[in-house]
Amino acid sequence: MKILQVEGLGPVSVTKRRHQTRITVRVKPDGTIAASIPLFAPYRSAVPLCLTHRAKLIETRDKYSFNPVEGTKIGRHHTIALRHDISRSFTKNGVINVGLKGGKDLSKEARAQAVKALRIESKQRVVARVDQLAKQLDVNYKSISVKHMTSRWGSCTEQGSLNFSIYCAQLDDELLDYIIIHELSHLKFLDHSRNFWNEVARSCPDYQSLRKRLQSMRPGLAAS
Repeated sequence: MKILQVEGLGPVSVTKRRHQTRITVRVKPDGTIAASIPLFAPYRSAVPLCLTHRAKLIETRDKYSFNPVEGTKIGRHHTIALRHDISRSFTKNGVINVGLKGGKDLSKEARAQAVKALRIESKQRVVARVDQLAKQLDVNYKSISVKHMTSRWGSCTEQGSLNFSIYCAQLDDELLDYIIIHELSHLKFLDHSRNFWNEVARSCPDYQSLRKRLQSMRPGLAAS
């Protein structure tokens, strides 16, 4: 991998991949820009594509930016404290101490600690609620995992494994219940047929409005 400085974008990580057949570029959840190229291509071959899509990449990167202020709430039980007197960030008693001594990057430091906090909150809140609702719907699942997913809130496999985004910890109870009921209903209908939605409606009559609310949101850090 090489880091290239691209005009108007700054650092872009370029990685050669064995099975890559074309050049691609994307913004990662942490706000960094990454390009993938075929093994035979020179590293700088990624630059023209980055320049072509520069405006879109900047727009997407801005959406991922996370610059909290003192007292910013993370999830339900954590708050941000900006510490210019320490260089090492840590979380204790619900306070995310972001170490900024020595000119450390606020967004990078705060994001790393916030993600850790949300992972803990999600494991506690989501897992407990899944167990409650599974009994209510009379379904059994094989396993449950809380992951750093940014493209979807949850998923269900054919084997009955449930996956939920750590960012579910930031949602209110109604939205969280809808996501969980949605995935639990897939244990009966692994599709989005009428039967599936009827199953969802049994436990979540207001699912249509909740689904609409969720469509305007994306899994990610929401500073409040």
